[in-house]
Amino acid sequence: EVDNFMSNGLLAWYPFSSEAKILILNSRNNSTNYFLGCGNNINIESSDLDTFINSYSRYATNLYDYIIGILAIENVDNPVDLLLKTRKCLKPTGKLILVTDNKLGLRYFCGEKTLNYNGFFGNLNALSSFSESNNTKKNFLKAEIKDFLCSCGFNNINCYSILPNLYKPQLIFNENYTPTEKMENRYIPYYEDSDNIFLDEAKIYDALIKNNVFHEFANNYLFECSNFPLESNIFQI
Repeated sequence: EVDNFMSNGLLAWYPFSSEAKILILNSRNNSTNYFLGCGNNINIESSDLDTFINSYSRYATNLYDYIIGILAIENVDNPVDLLLKTRKCLKPTGKLILVTDNKLGLRYFCGEKTLNYNGFFGNLNALSSFSESNNTKKNFLKAEIKDFLCSCGFNNINCYSILPNLYKPQLIFNENYTPTEKMENRYIPYYEDSDNIFLDEAKIYDALIKNNVFHEFANNYLFECSNFPLESNIFQI
């Protein structure tokens, strides 16, 4: 129950519109239903990624107020194709909520095993950008993800940094806000397997803050995306 409660924190703060129609994209390895710790009489549907890409998106045009994808682009062969189809399914004023891994997440430098790779530091050895001719599943840099989104017509983007991961979020910061408290006193790192952790993540984040590169090394990101201007008045959760 505690784990589920913490997972709800990923989206419980988000101001979903009352009676909104929401589609959740379930990745092959990750069910996202329990991330919604909110009410507002929202109407929630779900689809696995394969069904959405191959059939669902063909007829669900201008249908949803929100589409939520958690580790979605990391689990498809062509993330740009997926994002184009999500835009088609959104209402003109709809929003895409995309939660992603960060290829440069500090946890990976501290010894955490890498998403979509066997072993350690695998993502750092695959820094080439995505292309349709090289469409193996992997995780991405923040700049790459923003390029994907802009190329698909999502020209208004708010980005939030998530620590320590999307399953147990303790801290969420708008990318335009820099924490002022010492992370060593506020942040407790979490790892699925801590046997190989060899650096103090919280202390390093304090150094990154001083050097104005905190957000580049966040472990996960949440992107709020729309074709219309977005408010950006939430700075930390």
